[in-house]
Amino acid sequence: MSASPKSQTLLTAEEFWELPEPSHGGRTELVEGRVVEEMPVGERHAALAAELAAALLDFVKPRKLGRVHIELGHRLFADPDTVRAPDVSFMAAGRLGPTVGDRYVEGAPTLA
Repeated sequence: MSASPKSQTLLTAEEFWELPEPSHGGRTELVEGRVVEEMPVGERHAALAAELAAALLDFVKPRKLGRVHIELGHRLFADPDTVRAPDVSFMAAGRLGPTVGDRYVEGAPTLA
């Protein structure tokens, strides 16, 4: 039996990171400490996201403007934590860390 939303334990972004991938193939986001499931997207949505990412990457990369990401988790708020993962996002070069990490990035993307 699942817990009701009011009694659900709030998770931090670090705890959320450790959760397994959803078995149904969708994805999850963390909203004010609560896990929110999203179903897999349809073909049109996926194709449009790929086209957008490709067009952005073709513009951004040769100009060294930053990085284009697909479904990168952004910690938008803390205590309780909110982690959102837009289909496509762009982070300006001035906002990037020196290396590419394996965790969520802090703050909203420059463009989503």
